[in-house]
Amino acid sequence: MAFLDWTGVSQVGVRTMELEHAQLVKQMNGLHDHWTAEAPRPIVARALQVLYDGTLSHFRHEEAHMRQHRHPGYDAHCRIHRDLMQTLTRFRDAFVKNGSALEAEFFEFLAHWLSRHILEVDASYADDLAA
Repeated sequence: MAFLDWTGVSQVGVRTMELEHAQLVKQMNGLHDHWTAEAPRPIVARALQVLYDGTLSHFRHEEAHMRQHRHPGYDAHCRIHRDLMQTLTRFRDAFVKNGSALEAEFFEFLAHWLSRHILEVDASYADDLAA
Protein backbone atom coordinates (compact mmCIF):
# COMPACT_ATOMS: atom_id res chain seq x y z
CA MET A 1 0.00 0.00 0.00
CA ALA A 2 1.25 3.47 -0.86
CA PHE A 3 2.39 5.86 1.85
CA LEU A 4 0.11 8.56 0.45
CA ASP A 5 -3.00 7.90 -1.58
CA TRP A 6 -3.52 10.36 -4.39
CA THR A 7 -7.16 10.18 -5.31
CA GLY A 8 -7.26 13.38 -7.29
CA VAL A 9 -9.57 14.94 -4.70
CA SER A 10 -7.87 18.29 -5.13
CA GLN A 11 -8.93 19.49 -8.52
CA VAL A 12 -7.66 23.02 -8.99
CA GLY A 13 -9.00 23.25 -12.50
CA VAL A 14 -5.57 23.57 -14.09
CA ARG A 15 -4.56 20.27 -15.62
CA THR A 16 -0.81 20.88 -15.49
CA MET A 17 -0.96 21.63 -11.76
CA GLU A 18 -3.11 18.59 -11.09
CA LEU A 19 -0.56 16.46 -12.94
CA GLU A 20 2.26 18.05 -10.97
CA HIS A 21 0.43 17.36 -7.69
CA ALA A 22 0.06 13.72 -8.69
CA GLN A 23 3.76 13.59 -9.62
CA LEU A 24 4.77 15.06 -6.26
CA VAL A 25 2.75 12.39 -4.47
CA LYS A 26 4.39 9.73 -6.64
CA GLN A 27 7.79 11.13 -5.68
CA MET A 28 6.83 11.16 -1.98
CA ASN A 29 5.69 7.55 -2.24
CA GLY A 30 8.88 6.52 -4.05
CA LEU A 31 11.02 8.14 -1.38
CA HIS A 32 9.01 6.45 1.35
CA ASP A 33 9.33 3.08 -0.42
CA HIS A 34 13.13 3.44 -0.54
CA TRP A 35 13.22 4.47 3.11
CA THR A 36 11.08 1.58 4.34
CA ALA A 37 13.06 -0.89 2.22
CA GLU A 38 16.26 0.48 3.80
CA ALA A 39 17.69 1.20 0.37
CA PRO A 40 21.31 2.36 0.20
CA ARG A 41 21.79 5.96 1.29
CA PRO A 42 22.66 7.27 -2.23
CA ILE A 43 19.35 5.91 -3.58
CA VAL A 44 17.37 7.56 -0.78
CA ALA A 45 19.34 10.78 -1.27
CA ARG A 46 18.56 10.76 -5.00
CA ALA A 47 14.83 10.22 -4.34
CA LEU A 48 14.88 13.05 -1.82
CA GLN A 49 16.57 15.36 -4.34
CA VAL A 50 14.03 14.44 -7.03
CA LEU A 51 11.22 15.38 -4.63
CA TYR A 52 13.01 18.60 -3.72
CA ASP A 53 13.54 19.60 -7.35
CA GLY A 54 9.97 18.66 -8.30
CA THR A 55 8.58 20.69 -5.43
CA LEU A 56 10.61 23.77 -6.32
CA SER A 57 9.57 23.51 -9.95
CA HIS A 58 5.91 23.03 -9.07
CA PHE A 59 5.89 26.00 -6.72
CA ARG A 60 7.41 28.20 -9.44
CA HIS A 61 4.77 27.09 -11.95
CA GLU A 62 1.94 27.57 -9.47
CA GLU A 63 3.14 31.02 -8.44
CA ALA A 64 3.51 32.12 -12.06
CA HIS A 65 -0.03 30.97 -12.78
CA MET A 66 -1.37 32.76 -9.71
CA ARG A 67 0.52 35.93 -10.67
CA GLN A 68 -0.82 35.74 -14.23
CA HIS A 69 -4.39 35.48 -12.92
CA ARG A 70 -3.81 38.14 -10.25
CA HIS A 71 -4.94 35.81 -7.50
CA PRO A 72 -5.65 37.92 -4.38
CA GLY A 73 -4.02 35.35 -2.09
CA TYR A 74 -0.76 35.30 -4.06
CA ASP A 75 1.50 36.82 -1.40
CA ALA A 76 0.19 34.60 1.40
CA HIS A 77 0.46 31.54 -0.80
CA CYS A 78 4.05 32.38 -1.72
CA ARG A 79 4.89 32.66 2.00
CA ILE A 80 3.44 29.17 2.53
CA HIS A 81 5.57 27.86 -0.34
CA ARG A 82 8.65 29.53 1.11
CA ASP A 83 7.98 27.96 4.54
CA LEU A 84 7.46 24.52 2.99
CA MET A 85 10.69 24.81 1.01
CA GLN A 86 12.60 25.90 4.11
CA THR A 87 11.38 22.84 5.98
CA LEU A 88 12.08 20.54 3.06
CA THR A 89 15.54 22.08 2.69
CA ARG A 90 16.25 21.55 6.38
CA PHE A 91 15.36 17.85 6.15
CA ARG A 92 17.27 17.39 2.90
CA ASP A 93 20.38 19.11 4.17
CA ALA A 94 20.32 17.19 7.44
CA PHE A 95 20.21 13.94 5.49
CA VAL A 96 22.56 14.75 2.61
CA LYS A 97 25.06 17.13 4.17
CA ASN A 98 25.02 16.14 7.84
CA GLY A 99 24.53 12.40 7.53
CA SER A 100 21.37 12.38 9.63
CA ALA A 101 18.77 9.70 9.15
CA LEU A 102 15.36 10.42 7.71
CA GLU A 103 13.00 9.93 10.61
CA ALA A 104 9.27 9.39 10.84
CA GLU A 105 8.97 13.13 11.55
CA PHE A 106 9.96 13.83 7.95
CA PHE A 107 7.23 11.60 6.58
CA GLU A 108 4.71 13.15 8.97
CA PHE A 109 5.69 16.50 7.45
CA LEU A 110 5.05 15.12 3.95
CA ALA A 111 1.65 13.71 4.94
CA HIS A 112 0.68 17.01 6.58
CA TRP A 113 1.91 18.91 3.55
CA LEU A 114 -0.30 16.82 1.30
CA SER A 115 -3.38 17.04 3.46
CA ARG A 116 -3.02 20.70 4.40
CA HIS A 117 -1.41 22.34 1.41
CA ILE A 118 -2.42 20.44 -1.69
CA LEU A 119 -5.85 19.30 -0.56
CA GLU A 120 -6.89 22.43 1.35
CA VAL A 121 -4.80 25.49 0.48
CA ASP A 122 -4.51 24.79 -3.24
CA ALA A 123 -8.15 23.68 -3.44
CA SER A 124 -9.23 26.95 -1.84
CA TYR A 125 -8.31 28.91 -4.96
CA ALA A 126 -9.49 26.34 -7.51
CA ASP A 127 -12.24 28.56 -8.91
CA ASP A 128 -9.95 31.55 -9.26
CA LEU A 129 -7.16 29.62 -10.98
CA ALA A 130 -9.54 27.88 -13.35
CA ALA A 131 -10.95 31.18 -14.57
